[in-house]
Order: sequence, then structure tokens, then C-alpha cells
Amino acid sequence: MYSKEFCEMINAFIFFALVIKSHASEMFGGVGIGLISRPAVCERTTKDGDLLRLRFNGTLGDGTPFDTKYMEKPFEFILGEDQMISGWEAGLRDMCKGEIRSLTIPPKYAYGNNGLGNLPSRVNLHFIVELLSFHAVPNAPRVENTFKLIDKNRDGVLTHDEVFEYLQLSGIRDEPGPLGLRHMLREIFEEEDRDKNGYISQQEFSGRKRDEL
Repeated sequence: MYSKEFCEMINAFIFFALVIKSHASEMFGGVGIGLISRPAVCERTTKDGDLLRLRFNGTLGDGTPFDTKYMEKPFEFILGEDQMISGWEAGLRDMCKGEIRSLTIPPKYAYGNNGLGNLPSRVNLHFIVELLSFHAVPNAPRVENTFKLIDKNRDGVLTHDEVFEYLQLSGIRDEPGPLGLRHMLREIFEEEDRDKNGYISQQEFSGRKRDEL
């Protein structure tokens, strides 16, 4: 009979490629999940619509940390609402309370080939995630598909004019200074247009872009 220590060591080195279908029927090939520990008793696992409360840290491929603040301060989000990168949406489904996983997420399911902020481009991101608790959100309001609302001509990309019109309809005034509409438009494209081609694609768009919950 194997010792508890031996079993835990084996679990820590289990690493497999996950191919999972989202509600939008997108295949998440290449998202790696490592099972570090899992409770012996698991009454229910996570699914879309659950509010997850967890701790995590993030590192680059060479081990350089880029996000450690949530190891001490728990983080919360609703699974399946596109609040996080798609690699997280895939990698945190069917998880037990108290489970710890490692995630390896390629750029395709993180921030694309152009990185984000101080993150370099074309790198895998690595996370250690501990699920502290989760529960279903009763009567969760339906969240509108923001991308579809902005994309008036339904061509799959957002232009400056489309985003400008959406901001106007949101009540933002076109006035000088950092609170003005044009300044905000420039900041949005600097952040979202990662390939700098003048458009924001659906993949680049970090807001809500699905119809279902």
C-alpha cells in the first residue's frame, strides 16, 4: 500500500492537457491543468454561474512572478461570465472546494500574442490556484453581450467609430481632459487593440462577448 506522502507526490506531478468545450462551443486545447491536491470528499464541483472564492499566484515561464497579491487576499469572480481570461474559464471548472490546481495557459487563451501591461508577449502563464469556497448565485441577472452591442455591422471587429458611439450612448461627454470621451477612446484602443491594427477583435476584447450565462 502506498504511503500518503507518495500519493501526494504523484498527484503533484500529474499534468495533462485539457480539451474542454465552453458554452460558446470553443475548444480549449493546450490549457494545462496540474492536480496538486483534491479533498477525499467532494459533494459538488464548480460550474458556470458559481461565485468562486480563491487564492492564486501567477508566474511566467522562467518563474518570474507577476501576480502574488491574491495569495494573501482572496479573489472572487463568477465562473462562465467571461470576467477572466478564457484559460481560467476552462481550467477552473469541475473543481472541488479545497482543491489546488496548477494552470498553464498559452497566449491564445490569455492575453494574445501582444501581452498586456507589463506582461511580455507570446509567453505561457502559470498559476497555482486554491479554491477556498464557491456557491451558486441565485437569480443572477443576465449580462448583455457587450461586444455585440458595440459591433453594429456584425463584422466581428470593433472600429473607433463603433466604440465612440457606444461611449456616447453610455453618457460619457466629449470634453477635453482625461475624463473626456476621446481620451477614453484612445486608452481603450491602447489597451484592447493588442496587435495594433486599428481594430479590436472579439478575441482581444476583454469585456462580455457571450449571450448565455
